[in-house]
Amino acid sequence: MGSLIEVENLKKSYPLANGESQNVLHGVTLDIDDGEFIAIMGRSGSGKSTFMNILGTLDTPTSGVCRIDGKDTGQMDDRELSILRNHTIGFVFQNFNLISRRSILDNVAMPMLYAGTERKRRRDMAQSYIELVGLKGYENRMPNQLSGGQQQRVAIARALIAGPRIILADEPTGNLDSGTAADIMNLLKVVNESRITILMVTHEYKMTDYATRVIHFKDGLAMDDQYK
Repeated sequence: MGSLIEVENLKKSYPLANGESQNVLHGVTLDIDDGEFIAIMGRSGSGKSTFMNILGTLDTPTSGVCRIDGKDTGQMDDRELSILRNHTIGFVFQNFNLISRRSILDNVAMPMLYAGTERKRRRDMAQSYIELVGLKGYENRMPNQLSGGQQQRVAIARALIAGPRIILADEPTGNLDSGTAADIMNLLKVVNESRITILMVTHEYKMTDYATRVIHFKDGLAMDDQYK
């Protein structure tokens, strides 16, 4: 049985206005097993965000292979990629990406709306995940009525509601104070203990304490890969 995520010789380049191209990934090869908690580090421009976008099927590689649960994402059409994102991958962003004019309940329920789940069922599910992240009683509030840490909890609940096997977290504590960041990391650790694989981009070394593996990106390559 293969790894949950298999990346082979992944390369990515972007065309420039002068007709040349900018190479961002230079041939990344990695295997990621079910249930890992991976911290991805590297300077700006090292390729880590591009790598995460390809894993999340938000971008496509120039060459190489990315398999998720044995399926080559490069061979999938738009509908298949959408299903993969909705059912297998959850996203947590630095800026939360909540819908400002929707209640907390509606924000958390949004993935199930896209999945076609009937209204009562998706609202009941959203309620249970709001309680799971410790925000019972906040269902009818708007995002701007919550603190940054509370908004990130909402984002985590939204990422979990469809039952993903993978969470991709891009600087999930980047906009939070140290105490709130620790709370969010403890919540992600609990999520990981339920066998959900987490890949987290971070600039903060102390956040790697929560990970089981740390991968450093440099010049478009995974240069340092250490298990903890």
